[in-house]
Amino acid sequence: MTLNNVRSTTRRVAILRAAAVLGSVALACLGSAHGQWQPDIEAWNIATAPAQQSVIVRNATLWTADRAGIIDAHSHAAIIGGVNEATDISTAQVRIEDVIDSESINIYRQLAGGVTTINLLHGSANAIGGQMAVIKLRWGSSPQDLLFEAAPPGIKFALGENPKQSNWDNDQPRYPQTRPGVAQIITEKFQQAADYRRELESRSSARRARNVVEPRPDLEMHTGSAARPLSTGGTSSTKRAMQLATTRP
Repeated sequence: MTLNNVRSTTRRVAILRAAAVLGSVALACLGSAHGQWQPDIEAWNIATAPAQQSVIVRNATLWTADRAGIIDAHSHAAIIGGVNEATDISTAQVRIEDVIDSESINIYRQLAGGVTTINLLHGSANAIGGQMAVIKLRWGSSPQDLLFEAAPPGIKFALGENPKQSNWDNDQPRYPQTRPGVAQIITEKFQQAADYRRELESRSSARRARNVVEPRPDLEMHTGSAARPLSTGGTSSTKRAMQLATTRP
């Protein structure tokens, strides 16, 4: 038997075992011994998986895959309280990882469809939106345990119609209202972030710096500047603000 045949056989055995578990779950969801369906018992919320049962599959074609599953690169699922902080054209300081809904039924349903990893993004109400969160779909885990630690950090940018509010019913329009205005805002925010970074990096670490007031923390600019954290000096509120900007809670 070749190595490919061994792998194929192993995958098919795994599929049969999974089918046995699913069959057992389906039987458990029927409820009582009389086979009466109970609406409060479903496959996604049973306390423990029932014992596996033997399943024989005949005359069936089994399709197998060597990949780790589907990766959704743009998702708004499993987010609590909406995906837009639309009060400003740039909200780089907000983080999707603070509002992950680990109990969302969307996680269970997407796993059933073969999705294993999703990139949770801020909406497109802003030219510069919130910081994204890449999560692994681990049904039953906490929000912190869903985070995919190996994923690089990222942030949502949006162009086109949404950030200029062309399709909004807004009595108090927000700048910008044109596509050139959106481009100008993005350029301006990058310039401000670069200035903020230079201000942080110009701080003196010498003894005389003890009596120098540190730059005022700006979580929005710190996100865009990729600057190093503030020093250990300063008030506790300053240090806490910068910890929130540079580390996970």
